[in-house]
Amino acid sequence: MTKLEISNFPENTDRVWHGFDIHEVSPTEILIYAINHRRTGSMIEKLRHKVGSSELVYEKSFDCHNDIVYTPNDVAVVGEDAFFVTNVFPHSEESSSVTVLCVGG
Repeated sequence: MTKLEISNFPENTDRVWHGFDIHEVSPTEILIYAINHRRTGSMIEKLRHKVGSSELVYEKSFDCHNDIVYTPNDVAVVGEDAFFVTNVFPHSEESSSVTVLCVGG
């Protein structure tokens, strides 16, 4: 196991990690998409890692909070910046067991 340092992450931003998934860009590079329960609202953070290094590089945040995704629990990546998100708690009858595809730009 190797401890990875996060670089380029916005200052004074909470790091309360939850579910995550990995997308292989190449045999030497991966993207990690992770739920981060910030005090200002839950986000999906995109981090890049070159295999063999000790660094995760923050790239961007996705805000999928809406009427369907109320409390994101897990993320399942289907391609770069395309992923499914599940809720940990239902917000309404419609979101009780919903999985939502989010595509970021």
